[in-house]
Amino acid sequence: MTVALILYQLKSAQERADLANNETQTKMAIVVEHKGEYSLVLMKGSIEASDCFLLDNVLELTSLSAHKNMWIDFGDVAAVSTQALRIILALSTKAKSSGVNLVLYQMTASMRKTMKESRLDTVLLIVPSIADASRICESNRRS
Repeated sequence: MTVALILYQLKSAQERADLANNETQTKMAIVVEHKGEYSLVLMKGSIEASDCFLLDNVLELTSLSAHKNMWIDFGDVAAVSTQALRIILALSTKAKSSGVNLVLYQMTASMRKTMKESRLDTVLLIVPSIADASRICESNRRS
């Protein structure tokens, strides 16, 4: 069953594609989909602190779901501000206390470098692909 996110609902695949491809309207695009086994957040562009407030709402909805898995796709993220990194770190702490598996995946080379330089790669769960995110959450479910 797909849960509609009230603050940010995109009705069709075409609308999601249009938003993701339209870089002239916004520096950042966020698409949220709630699936049966996880909540998926697709991000594109440069992430600022103000862009991360939606992530807190997604985390709250995910904590109320049966699956308790939130995956954030960083494949199209060009840059992240220091304030946004702080918010993502706080979200990670909140996710752990809520019993939510917060997994970041598909980082670009520049994002991997940023995470390594900020040492967030030691505290955040970062994996190479969505398949790895799925395996991690599956193994967490079994244990």
